[in-house]
Amino acid sequence: MTEFVIFGRNSIGHEGDGWLSRVAGDDQQYRIRVLVFNLALFVCVPIYAVIYLALGAPISAGIVASA
Repeated sequence: MTEFVIFGRNSIGHEGDGWLSRVAGDDQQYRIRVLVFNLALFVCVPIYAVIYLALGAPISAGIVASA
């Protein structure tokens, strides 16, 4: 069981190749992951800033918005 966790193998024992490794090279994978992370921030930051403002915590909203 531990070799599946440590070496990233699936239940059959093959190396775990995700769809991203089949579609893009190493440099492109990095760029895609950075892009997805930034898009997640663009979606989550306004939501959390509004929640903090509604709770009456403008400093926390500013910290989140500056991220």
